[in-house]
Amino acid sequence: MSRLSDITIDVTDDMLSILLTFQIPWHQLNSFTIRGLKQFQIPDIICALRACTSLILLDLRMVDEPPPEVSQETIKDTVTLFTPTDVVLAGYVPHALIASPVVWAALQSLDTENAPLELQVFSCIIRQCKKLTSLRCFVVNEGRISGASSIPLPHLTFLRLGVENASAFPMLEAPSLSTLEVFASEGSELLPCITSFITRSRMRVRAFSCSLDHAVLLETPSESLRALLFALEGSASVEIWRFIWPQDVLDELASGSLLPCAEVLGVSASSFDVFLAMVKRRLQQTTGLYQIGGSMPETIEDFSDMKSRLHQVEEAHNI
Repeated sequence: MSRLSDITIDVTDDMLSILLTFQIPWHQLNSFTIRGLKQFQIPDIICALRACTSLILLDLRMVDEPPPEVSQETIKDTVTLFTPTDVVLAGYVPHALIASPVVWAALQSLDTENAPLELQVFSCIIRQCKKLTSLRCFVVNEGRISGASSIPLPHLTFLRLGVENASAFPMLEAPSLSTLEVFASEGSELLPCITSFITRSRMRVRAFSCSLDHAVLLETPSESLRALLFALEGSASVEIWRFIWPQDVLDELASGSLLPCAEVLGVSASSFDVFLAMVKRRLQQTTGLYQIGGSMPETIEDFSDMKSRLHQVEEAHNI
């Protein structure tokens, strides 16, 4: 095992204790993934983690809530022994991780998308992540934190942010961000939050996408959508799904006055005919568009005809 650098464990109740009897070169490990980890098993990996001095990726997939009888000091001892640069957490985030500045300080990549975090907890963690370049997360909240200050993330270039609703949207500043993906369980007031984030950070987003988790398309005020599109003026890729684009905004998009630099577009229209008319007009105005997609409240029976009609337009304009 002298060349071993990566370990993935699907945990059973006695797997870790058996594994620790082997002569594994823990100090050489770059990647350590544990799936199905339960809180009572954390003390079993303390010995291994002490020796993981070269660890780059730590992937903990927790499966239960921390029972009160487990000592938080014991858990904290586990996480202050190493400083990985990439961390993936699923299920939930152990409480002790939140209070440990050591484990977050060196992070360049953090993925908690499958471990939903309360906004206050998320903010506490992210304030410690001074070197993040990539972040994937899902944030929930019953109400925005009053008087919350912005959290600077100067090196962040990629953000995939899931929120329960607009009140869970965190106060971030990320001037270097080039890729922004946002998805939400509920979309009311979401677009103004995104616009405020972009303008507050003075970022230049190259690729942007936004979608809702439910199938019903949401009526969208022209003012909030137009403000967001102006903030994305220089973006090469803009996809906004499940929000119905009002006709006046579609007209501006078709004329090329909105998103003039876009090479990729994703649009939600009130009908396929409205979408197709916009596509034809847009293609007459620009040669830079090479990919366009749309969602609309049509039935599945309409799909074959829609695909055929769109294909005819694509052939006519060589896209």
